[in-house]
Amino acid sequence: MIIPHWLTLISLITLTGGCALIWQLRHMAQNTPAIQTLLQTSAHHQRLFLRIAFVPLALSVWALPTPQLLGFIDLRLVGLVLLMALAAALWLQRIGWAIGVMTLLLLLQSALSRSAMLADWLLPTLTDWLHLTLAAIWLGGVALLGLVIMPAVLRDPAHIPALASILRRFSPIATFCVLGLGLSGIIQAALFISDFNALFTTAYGQALLAKLALFVLLIGFGAWHQQVMMPKLRQKLAKLGNTLHHLRLTLLAESVTSLLLLFFVALMKTVAQ
Repeated sequence: MIIPHWLTLISLITLTGGCALIWQLRHMAQNTPAIQTLLQTSAHHQRLFLRIAFVPLALSVWALPTPQLLGFIDLRLVGLVLLMALAAALWLQRIGWAIGVMTLLLLLQSALSRSAMLADWLLPTLTDWLHLTLAAIWLGGVALLGLVIMPAVLRDPAHIPALASILRRFSPIATFCVLGLGLSGIIQAALFISDFNALFTTAYGQALLAKLALFVLLIGFGAWHQQVMMPKLRQKLAKLGNTLHHLRLTLLAESVTSLLLLFFVALMKTVAQ
């Protein structure tokens, strides 16, 4: 069952973060014509990005288990209803509606997590939901930047000022998400890891260690973008073209690392059941 879990997480994270960043950029574009132009230029690729990200979720939702919440709510039925609502929102390009549906789908994912199996399930489940939401805003946003925004800038360097504005706005949001992930991750680990040795002697603990190592690597990518790449964009160096290519490569590397991290998150859920 690890592959369906992994695909579901990839799709949820990518869709939620991608929609959240598009929604934010649309609001920024109201006061920044350069961003408006960039959004118009990349509109086709934005739609393609969201539709491709939707496919794994549509396929994997059928593999959901069929537990009942509170004894009478069929979670698979809830998932199918939300999936249809999401498909409609994406088809109609209602990004705000899509974000609302994705938030509920993330909550559904948390309702199927190990946290929801605890006797006192409410607070751990909400913590898991917060953890997933913060990861989605950060990692899904990075995926949209690397796969949609950066290619548009590379095709037309006139979009560089818009890219600099986007990264300047996205960086503090990503930092906030990282801090929140660290705190909520500590809370979750404390619930399921009884002692330090369990990190090395249990499958759950070993998957958690791998996840933490990849999380640190992702933080390193973020620090590189903020401390090295952003100053180069602001200074408009002569070799700006190389800078843009390097930025795209590191964004793509961050996205690949995210996929590996989500694999271990799915593994943690599998071995916990």
